Amino acid sequence: MIGAILGYSDLISARPGEEIAFKVSCDGPEHYDATIVRLWSAVDEPEGPGFREAVVDTDANGRYSGRHQPVHAGSWIDIPPSPAFAELSSFTFACAFWPTTPQRGEQVLFGT
Repeated sequence: MIGAILGYSDLISARPGEEIAFKVSCDGPEHYDATIVRLWSAVDEPEGPGFREAVVDTDANGRYSGRHQPVHAGSWIDIPPSPAFAELSSFTFACAFWPTTPQRGEQVLFGT
């Protein structure tokens, strides 16, 4: 059975020596193979340089047991109360969103 594999890292990038964790959820496969690569170019177009990658030699490369783990997609931030906000005379908030769950009814995009 072919299933979905969804994964993400806890950091968008890391410096040499820094740790980065990967979270993976599998719907179907009992195992998956992971290989860490350095992308030199992900542009695979006729006018572009072409897709280029190099395998990174790391202990993280290998076979892992697959299991379903719920992934709650989305981003959020919790900013604790601060006098700096109470003293503002104006405040601008910008939000770009993609309404993928309208069947859930009203949802909060920003609140205090």
